[in-house]
Amino acid sequence: MTRLAAVLAFAALAMLVGSVARTQAIAQEDGPSLMSASIVTLPDDFADAVPVAIVDSGDVLLNGAIEGVASVLLWRDGVFTQLGDPNRQSTATAMHQNGQVVGWVIGDDEEPFAAILAEGRFIEMPGAVSGSRAFGTNGENGLVGEAVLVESSQLPVPVYWTTTSVEVLPGITEGSAGRANDVNTIGQIAGWQASTGNLDESGRAMLWFGNEITDLGQPLDGWSAAFAINETGQVVGVAELVGSGDGQPGTTAMLWQDGQSTDLGIPDGFGWAEAVDISDSGLIVGTAGTGNPTSNGSASTAVLWTVNDRFDLNESTAGLGSVHLTSAVSVNTFGQILCAGLDEAGHAQIAVLSVLGN
Repeated sequence: MTRLAAVLAFAALAMLVGSVARTQAIAQEDGPSLMSASIVTLPDDFADAVPVAIVDSGDVLLNGAIEGVASVLLWRDGVFTQLGDPNRQSTATAMHQNGQVVGWVIGDDEEPFAAILAEGRFIEMPGAVSGSRAFGTNGENGLVGEAVLVESSQLPVPVYWTTTSVEVLPGITEGSAGRANDVNTIGQIAGWQASTGNLDESGRAMLWFGNEITDLGQPLDGWSAAFAINETGQVVGVAELVGSGDGQPGTTAMLWQDGQSTDLGIPDGFGWAEAVDISDSGLIVGTAGTGNPTSNGSASTAVLWTVNDRFDLNESTAGLGSVHLTSAVSVNTFGQILCAGLDEAGHAQIAVLSVLGN
């Protein structure tokens, strides 16, 4: 197995930060003044690597391909481990602090089914009739995601699974669709639902807790979606900027907390942004870009938001060399940020950034 040698800075980071309180201070004062980058060295047979998650232990979760088969790799203590059945197409979407990994596997019918992924095996979630995907886990076999549960409808609805049951989250009506993207250990679930079945037409960020539904709304009068929630109940996601004009998609990163919505803003020079993860200490990461985010011609950068500011991580990080960070996908309590990037030759690169101080 190939080592992520450069990422041994994880242990040093824990000593430099000292405590979670130190990281909270970084988030609440003037933001980080120094970021250092470690470029991940991947196994030779692992292609098209995409970063997924980093947890407090420093474990890193990646999607990619091995001999043309969509595969999931976990890096832990300097060793790569393949998760799921190596003979089946697998995709990971989330990893809990306790190491539980979830996502989906492609079945014999070519449809995805939600699953817990472990070394050499998977556990299929029940209930779907025509496809399901898991996007979050509470670490105790409680998964959230989307599933098609009615044969006459191809619209996925937001659901909560245990290994023996599936439950549609409240508030879904006929003709609507939705997705649960994340869940914390007390059971708060963040996601979205759309009355027309189309996120880009009528999507609204949602928070579910037991039988309670909180419509986080469309704070800027366009569609919105919630992507992540931390242990204190802070939710991050994206909202459309209606009437932004100039041909830009016009979305901005959002934070919802204590009944209030906050526009986190877009870094200068970019036309859209989205926040995709938030640590328990309040650090928020995501992406900003120009043009259409689904277009090959668009340009993007990894972004960090704190309480007081936002940072283009390409401008705030040492040790990147020729690598340009295109997105930040995950952040842990200690300020380690997992990013995707490209080198000068256009090859995909994975970077781990460390918040060293303020």
